[in-house]
Amino acid sequence: MELEKLINTHFELLTENDLFIWKYIKNNIEKCCELSCEELAKECSVSRATILRFSRKISLSSFADLKLYIKMYHQSIESQDSKSLDYICENYHKLIDKFKKKDFYSVCEKIQKAERIFIFGTGNAQKAEANELKRVFLTVGKCFYELFDIGELMLISDTFTDKDLMFIISLSGETESALEIAKHLKCSNVPTISLTRLKNNSLARICDENLYVGTTFMQGANNLNYETTTLFFILIEILFIKYMDYVRGSTI
Repeated sequence: MELEKLINTHFELLTENDLFIWKYIKNNIEKCCELSCEELAKECSVSRATILRFSRKISLSSFADLKLYIKMYHQSIESQDSKSLDYICENYHKLIDKFKKKDFYSVCEKIQKAERIFIFGTGNAQKAEANELKRVFLTVGKCFYELFDIGELMLISDTFTDKDLMFIISLSGETESALEIAKHLKCSNVPTISLTRLKNNSLARICDENLYVGTTFMQGANNLNYETTTLFFILIEILFIKYMDYVRGSTI
């Protein structure tokens, strides 16, 4: 969801008032689609100028742009009610196109320059994604060392330098173990790359580089929810292809 991505990208610029505005928009998204700038300001008990400053802080030039993103956000939520195979496949195609156009130069540069690369996944699915990262990059001589918990990280913490690199994979970006590792590495000046679902999250705000994947929730049998994860593996493969282009000196 693009609005959440903007909030996450510019989170450090946001004041308490800005975060209240965002919370109000998120909790009243349908209503906000119809509000004017003055009406939104009144609902949030702030001035019109505060709403405009909030828009500019998240890189939008006007309230009209903010309104457009609010409507897009609302549409993306409404579309969650439609979970047909066609919808999911269409979502895959859209996100693959975004991955294709994304500039991976900075991430590839960090991978290339790193003397050691570590990786940590928070759950079973994330560990499978970590294994896939290890597998594909091993074919070009890049070895990823997987850490299984904070204890393993602490055992080698004295050896970390700014020439190392850490990938942290967390679906929500809020898992305590992932945040603890990210904070520890930040204090040691170790570059970090997060891989999370496309949502405002704490892990992405801590890490130096962020990779996002849009997931889809489906309601299964017995009211159990399922969240698609295929795009994590597609992103990993596209990152690997972009890395090979980077090594060959091609445009990525």
